[in-house]
Amino acid sequence: EKKYMDSDSKPSDYLVLKCLGKGTFGEVHLCSRVESKLNQKIENENKEGDNEIENNNNNDHNDAISSTNSEDPSTPSNSSSENHEPINIQPGQPVAIKTLKFEKMHRLKQTDHVKNERRILYSLKSKFTVNLIETFCTKSDLYLVMEFVSGGELFYYMHKKKILPINQVKFYIAQIATALHHMHTLDIIYRDLKPENILIGTD
Repeated sequence: EKKYMDSDSKPSDYLVLKCLGKGTFGEVHLCSRVESKLNQKIENENKEGDNEIENNNNNDHNDAISSTNSEDPSTPSNSSSENHEPINIQPGQPVAIKTLKFEKMHRLKQTDHVKNERRILYSLKSKFTVNLIETFCTKSDLYLVMEFVSGGELFYYMHKKKILPINQVKFYIAQIATALHHMHTLDIIYRDLKPENILIGTD
């Protein structure tokens, strides 16, 4: 199951705070990062990059011209979930972790569906969509670590308020339309749009 992994995190790196929801073959929990190994890894990579830049600056001009191994900066890089870099997570930062059972995924023939979900979540780059931070797995479970949106579902908010002011309705519609437009530019069609699947941020 290593094909699902893009980091060396493990379940013990997160503290489970409470269950946010349950589905057919998985659960979503509110968790927080309990250690800074990922942050240290990113800091080390940044230091290595800084050292490499400094060494390159120390080379003389002739060495720079004669180098034939450098990549052409005009060549676009391939962007996909396979080379996704995990987002930096601060210790104590709340996240939502979706845990999926491999046994149920295979039995219900949902493997391709989960692969597509992971690929699509990684491709989204809008502030109006939920970010997939990283994925890792054990022998039995797949973990999708996602941005935690603390305001809750729009459905609950609508049920609580009964009637929303027109300016607030326009505000939410504009953000939903922006998110859908972003998906459409990526040839993604979202077919499950409903208040229960719209989350509200604290801002």
